[in-house]
Order: sequence, then C-alpha cells, then structure tokens
Amino acid sequence: MNQLHTQLAAVVPMVLPPGMDKLTIIGAWITGLVAFGLFIAFLVSIGQTGFAALRRGQFEGGQASVIILVCAIGLGASSAIFTTFAAIG
Repeated sequence: MNQLHTQLAAVVPMVLPPGMDKLTIIGAWITGLVAFGLFIAFLVSIGQTGFAALRRGQFEGGQASVIILVCAIGLGASSAIFTTFAAIG
C-alpha cells in the first residue's frame, strides 16, 4: 500500500491555490505583528497600572497585564507547536 501511495504521489502533482507557497511567510508576519502588539499593550497596561498606583497609593488593576501576558504565552506556544508540525511534516 505504501509503495502504491508513493507511485501515485509521483504521478499526481499537488495543485495548490495561487499564493499558498507564501502562506508560512504571511503567517510568520501576522504572528510577529500580533506579538509586537501584545508587547506594546503590555507596556501600556503596566504604565497605566503604575500611574494609578502612584495617584491612589495602592496597587490595583493588574488584571489587564495578566491577560495580555497569558495571550502572549499562548501565541508563543502555538507558533512553536505549528513550527514543530511544519518541520516534522
């Protein structure tokens, strides 16, 4: 069965829609831009929390920073997982 699959793969070329060869580059750019946006949002949320702490004298409102940090960790983990799948497959 494996030999038949190999022979068929040599005979039948894989036809992809136009632009699919650049899909990994587009995905990398999107991931990079989203990561940069998360980094900027994290810095802004830390700054807002810091200024609020200076005004009121107590630390409140760190939830936004934690949510952004968790999203950034998820983005990094998913891109690492997909890169591993691409290297294997």
